[in-house]
Amino acid sequence: MLELFEVISGSDSDGNNNSKAAVLTRAMNALDADKKETVLVGDTKYDVAGAKACGVDCIGVRYGYAAEGELASAGADHIVNDLQQLKALLLNEEGESMFRPMRRKTRAISDEAAKALLLNEKRGILAVNGDDGYPFALPVNYFYDMENGRIYFHGAKAGHKVDSLKKSDKVCFTVYVNSQYKEGEWAPYTQSTVVFGRCHLIDDAAMTEEKVRTLAEKYYPDKSEIDGEIAQSIRAVQLYEITIEHLTGKAGPGDK
Repeated sequence: MLELFEVISGSDSDGNNNSKAAVLTRAMNALDADKKETVLVGDTKYDVAGAKACGVDCIGVRYGYAAEGELASAGADHIVNDLQQLKALLLNEEGESMFRPMRRKTRAISDEAAKALLLNEKRGILAVNGDDGYPFALPVNYFYDMENGRIYFHGAKAGHKVDSLKKSDKVCFTVYVNSQYKEGEWAPYTQSTVVFGRCHLIDDAAMTEEKVRTLAEKYYPDKSEIDGEIAQSIRAVQLYEITIEHLTGKAGPGDK
């Protein structure tokens, strides 16, 4: 198989230069590779960290050693279930996706428009895998980090949502806006964005306070109110992060 590889890079026999970033940097230098045209395929959080340190994208594969939710928590740019999905992603093929395509494509809106809805709306519906296979959905306040493809929301430290996320990190998040009835139509005209992704608890206290403050700035009109509320309630707050894996937007009347 050696003829299939232009460069093979690994750690030194003496244990030096054994970080993922060092190994990847050595390979990129040998190939004179452009960061924009480079991707690391890995199966652990250490691969994701190495890719980020080098400024390249990372595709996480679930058929390796990673624990459930590990790749999403680490911030993998893409996550695939098998070699077929990996091939389709690398070659930009349609291929078989883990997510269904939109049924009525004529009602699809652009990714930019879908992200704008997610950025500007005040409330979203979070759906998790609940007890005994029943879905559990609830409205939450949130903020959307468009640059990094993350959604943040906070909650209490116990309850149905908390228990559900401990069992499965797979979630669906939906926002919908501009509901109005047009003459002659029984179904409301709406715009919506639907997100699928992985959700995990942020266990870093400093990051929790930082993100909760950003969340509060979306809703509170006065900074002094934010400071007082955080000082009073931050110890009882848990912060959750959704890593977006798939996003679609739609505009039009309800499905008919």
